[in-house]
Amino acid sequence: MRAWRVYDVNDMRLEEIPVPAVRPGWALVRVKGFQPSITEIQRFWGTSKRGIEKMRQLIREIGPFPMGHEICGEVVEAPADSGFRAGDRVAYFHYSTGHIAGSHYPGCFAEAVLLPVQAIAKVDSTIPDLEIPALQPLSSCVQLVREAKIQLGETAAIFGQGVMGLNITQLCRLAGAGRVIGIDVREQCLKMSRELGADVTINATKEDPVQAILDLTEGRGADVVFECASGSPEVGLSGGKTLFQAIDSVRLSGRLVQIAFYHDDVTLDLNSLRGKRIKYIFPDEASLDVMAVGSRLVADGKVRFQPYLTHVLQGLEKLPEAFEITAHKAKHGAINPAVVMLDT
Repeated sequence: MRAWRVYDVNDMRLEEIPVPAVRPGWALVRVKGFQPSITEIQRFWGTSKRGIEKMRQLIREIGPFPMGHEICGEVVEAPADSGFRAGDRVAYFHYSTGHIAGSHYPGCFAEAVLLPVQAIAKVDSTIPDLEIPALQPLSSCVQLVREAKIQLGETAAIFGQGVMGLNITQLCRLAGAGRVIGIDVREQCLKMSRELGADVTINATKEDPVQAILDLTEGRGADVVFECASGSPEVGLSGGKTLFQAIDSVRLSGRLVQIAFYHDDVTLDLNSLRGKRIKYIFPDEASLDVMAVGSRLVADGKVRFQPYLTHVLQGLEKLPEAFEITAHKAKHGAINPAVVMLDT
């Protein structure tokens, strides 16, 4: 089979490798499609410190390996007691051990991948192959919104209206938020945010988002703020600017949910956090039920992916192009990562 194997930062090669053998607790899955995450791209390009040494350690232990975890797959072979059969369509999710495909073991940028049966879930037949890779980030967002404990009528502000922010915008509406505020720097993303359920959107290039949120809440601040926009500016993210805006725009004793990973060290004034009595939430990994919840919401049309799946590429060899589009979404007019569909 063919696979994109990582040798080091900025060194990934499309090669022929053996099909992995099934072992107890793992299923062999044919890859029907995938999308890269911005976290993977930052790690591979070296624009983020996070995960680079872990990547190199895995290379030392097992040799070059494929990255990737947002997948549409079809089971080829699975243990008899796993509950999976050949032909089952599956999605992957980050389960509670914290071990992730493409980081702790070989991932899905390949024609086939071996995945733990604990980390895959069958997908409703009404969800098209193209949308299945997007179920993994949605499952993380279900977990995030659950831990935010949104109450009926509360105000939720979401910094960043990329794929994670748009998922959270839709989920906050379903969770009962009384007002959903989407913040971004791109009009394309803000238009999509309004289409998918935001009551108000704020273009941070045209107005101060902190002041705008305070004005909307009569000086109180948002009850819960989701920070989805930080990361390397080299891939279109905010650095750490949006974290400080989130801290300033959450109300006293409000909740701040940290979604983005940072590309570099961040210095916080803990006295400021303590003074506002902010509940700073770093969510747990998802469990199997959140994938089921997310899949059902998509199958029922309550969460929509299709409006922002704008870039679809055909063939495994298109992965570098998918990286380019995903890392420079504004340049290419993309919102979701570019999806690569395989014809294997």
